[in-house]
Amino acid sequence: MRNRWIVLLLLLLSTRAYSQWVALDGDDYLVHRVWMYNDTVRVCETKVAKELYDYYQQERVHYFYRYEMEGKQIGDNRKSFVFSENGKPVIKDLARRLETIATSETDKVEAALSYVQSLPYSYDSTSKGKDEYVRYPIETLVDGCGDCEDKSVLLAAILREMNVDFVLLMAPDHMAVGVDCQLHDDATYYMFNGKKYYYVETTQPDFRIGQVPDNIPKAKIEVISCEETPILIVKDVQFESQPAMVFEKASCVLEMVLQNLGPSKITGLKIDVTLVTKNRRGERVLAEEHKVLANLPECKERSEKIAFKSFIKENSVLRVELSGDNIAAQSYEYEMNYSQTRRF
Repeated sequence: MRNRWIVLLLLLLSTRAYSQWVALDGDDYLVHRVWMYNDTVRVCETKVAKELYDYYQQERVHYFYRYEMEGKQIGDNRKSFVFSENGKPVIKDLARRLETIATSETDKVEAALSYVQSLPYSYDSTSKGKDEYVRYPIETLVDGCGDCEDKSVLLAAILREMNVDFVLLMAPDHMAVGVDCQLHDDATYYMFNGKKYYYVETTQPDFRIGQVPDNIPKAKIEVISCEETPILIVKDVQFESQPAMVFEKASCVLEMVLQNLGPSKITGLKIDVTLVTKNRRGERVLAEEHKVLANLPECKERSEKIAFKSFIKENSVLRVELSGDNIAAQSYEYEMNYSQTRRF
């Protein structure tokens, strides 16, 4: 093993090449990375549990979505890749290692950038056999390659563990990172919430902070903020009740399939249900029900049922509100009829 390291180091010194190899050691991948930073050969070994890598390889949302419900945007899951919960300890360890070769706050960014830039660029169609596949940081580390989205997500995840403020920068068919740091004003930056975020290109070596590739239209870049807020979506809604009754309340069951796109688990999750009837004189509440739900882990979905009794009237409306400690409240309204089963 020692002779292998010596050969690789001599190769780097003579050709400025970059190298990575991955060894399976029991239940862990040992990711060995060798690259140049500040004209010095740098070596870093990152341990990734095979179970963790396999977790990210499962059937998951590996592309970017902007989610809308009832015509309102409720989330943008670009940040889910950056802040993904299970991989944080590995990324934190990598960030600490990279910080040891930095001499200033700006140098921390440069060190992280040099590491990410040294990873080979690879199209999704070539390395994953898919037209579009966004890797989680753990995947990019073990795979040892990625495209602009993969490498930008990895850099952003490392910067987060370094406590460096950042945003994501989206251009047509391209993604980069914006970093809040101290640079000269002739470098390219974008204003967001009163701060300057300098453009950072991750796809290839030698691009400095504030330098934008000639083929990227500067004026068309969109700034995406990265708050660590989970995205809750409703995948399916079904309502069942007994046949309509005039003098007796009917048993009703509302079932909702909820999914947490991440990042992190949703805590304090609860559901509030109100059934009302409308007429010319206004509205009348027929039933109200509230339920506290268990926490919903990152990237998991779960069916939730809430049962109640109510009169079933014509022109009824079912109102549902979902809320939690770390998500914004979401409200939905469904028109009812006399049918026993209704899938909205």
